[in-house]
Amino acid sequence: MNRLDFTYAAFDSVSLDKLTGFLGYTRSLSSRSNLNLRVAYLESRFGLSGGTGFGDTTVTWSYLPNFELSVGPWVPRIVGSGVSVMLPTGNESQGRGLGSAIITPFVGTVIPVTDTFSIAPNLLYAYSIDPIFTGNDVRVGLLDLGLSVVRNSGWWVNFYFGYIYDFEAANNSFGNRLSVGKRLSNGLGLSAHYIDYESFIPGVAPTTAQQYNRLYELTVSYSF
Repeated sequence: MNRLDFTYAAFDSVSLDKLTGFLGYTRSLSSRSNLNLRVAYLESRFGLSGGTGFGDTTVTWSYLPNFELSVGPWVPRIVGSGVSVMLPTGNESQGRGLGSAIITPFVGTVIPVTDTFSIAPNLLYAYSIDPIFTGNDVRVGLLDLGLSVVRNSGWWVNFYFGYIYDFEAANNSFGNRLSVGKRLSNGLGLSAHYIDYESFIPGVAPTTAQQYNRLYELTVSYSF
């Protein structure tokens, strides 16, 4: 019914070489819907100096229908959807917030291939209510294709390849994410994540050769 997550993240890039902590809480509203709250605590970045403090807060609601399609093995059986809203709770002037609410509706599914292996395509679109700190609007689409292996022993591995398109700057970029985790006893879980993506500023066309940002995360979760 409930899960607490704490994530410690380290960036490896020219512009985001800072440490970040995320505290998350997930509540199962029913057998078909979840509500997640995620708060960031981080050092100032975006080239500004303002010490440490809370960043932007994200609220996500997701929904899974209670029906299945069984037309064929490669037809999605369950299609989920939801919406994520990032609230501008971080201090924009001190480099800990984007300066606008960002709304991201999404839809995704899981296609089982075997008892332990599945494919998970996801489609998201993020847009800002107001311009962010760069003076530009966020109008970004993301297509994720995930591959997942889950073992009965509690181990799981996910790999996602992402294609990102910035509608404001008519620019595309790519990224990938690798996650490995283990469900432990007494509701505890541990996972590690490696994220590699092309750096870009929403709404701004790149003027130089693209650089890659790398992000390392370690997450401890507790379900109760």
